[in-house]
Amino acid sequence: MICCRIGMSSIAILWELQQLCPQSSFKRIVKIGIVRTGPHIVREPVDTLYDQGSNIQTLSLFCEAEGEVTPTITWRKDGADLDLSDSRFIQTQDRLTISALRKDADEGTYQCVVSNAYGTIFSTEAELKFAYVDQYPLTPLDPVSLQLNTGACISCSPPDHYPGLDVIWQKDNSGVTTDLRIRTTIDGRLCFANVETTDEGLYHCLVKSSVDSLGAAVVFKASPRFQVTVQSGSASAVSSPRVLVDVPDTTIKAGRDATLECFFSGRCALPSTPSNENQELIIRNAQPEDSGEYECLASNDQEQNVKSTGTLTVVSAPSWLQELEDTDIDIMSSLTWRCEAESVYDITYEWYRNAQLINTGFDRISFSDNFRTATFTSLEYVALVG
Repeated sequence: MICCRIGMSSIAILWELQQLCPQSSFKRIVKIGIVRTGPHIVREPVDTLYDQGSNIQTLSLFCEAEGEVTPTITWRKDGADLDLSDSRFIQTQDRLTISALRKDADEGTYQCVVSNAYGTIFSTEAELKFAYVDQYPLTPLDPVSLQLNTGACISCSPPDHYPGLDVIWQKDNSGVTTDLRIRTTIDGRLCFANVETTDEGLYHCLVKSSVDSLGAAVVFKASPRFQVTVQSGSASAVSSPRVLVDVPDTTIKAGRDATLECFFSGRCALPSTPSNENQELIIRNAQPEDSGEYECLASNDQEQNVKSTGTLTVVSAPSWLQELEDTDIDIMSSLTWRCEAESVYDITYEWYRNAQLINTGFDRISFSDNFRTATFTSLEYVALVG
């Protein structure tokens, strides 16, 4: 006797061959299992930063998948099917290669769609961003007047850029030496804890992208020069510490380094946190539990205190507590599936079947517990493989 049982979610075909064993009086059951499953992704595309200053003119986004039935892969950009008729795009089984990259045409969110005869799934979304530094405008910078014995910051008005800049300041064509009194801030300003007459001069700065890319030439762009003069001031102006650079409110993705800084005016205004040497706090591989309010405190020998506070927010994708599992079930029966994730932020749940969003308008499917749980009733074969 041969019978066939069809399992619903995995489309499992299980043959039971029942035959009489000629050497004995008992029956032997031989089971031949043939499981047909949808594809799964073994390598997701990842966020990628392309340096426009690079000599390398191609970039690849990777997406690898496997399945018992070999899957096919297509690509989407910003939610729409990618037009592969553009000769700049070359797709192979595990990657999408873009040549002659252009920021206006290629920057955006990419996603691969993986399909075989038994299902379709989406990859995670990967963002392609371009690192760049625009040219300085030819417009001259206005002269700056600083007051003696006070704290002050000057800026060379950096050009538009992404993501960050490395800034080198020069005075009278020589590099500016930074110390406890003089500091270059994260955003590129040059700050003086207390201004001295020796700070007068002709200033400009050299900027380059903070991204160090393979094949990228190191190109500094020079700002226009501008004159800094120092006006006379009160000798007592330095006695009370004052905040020059506040601890910034900062938001970063988990796994990256977070840098917080503070800077105060006054000869005796040395911060007790993060350190007297560099006035920076660097948190390596920051995680959501590092989020919170950070305080930098400065004091002088007259017991005068001043502080600056800022908030660090470390964002991360939710992590799974309970995932879906392949399930075999009888036709016309019911199935309850539950997925649950955790995050320090609010979580929104969505359900997809073959890369198509399932919403409350589907017959025989209901949701509960803020869409954590889906219940399917009167299951049909077509409903799961269609």
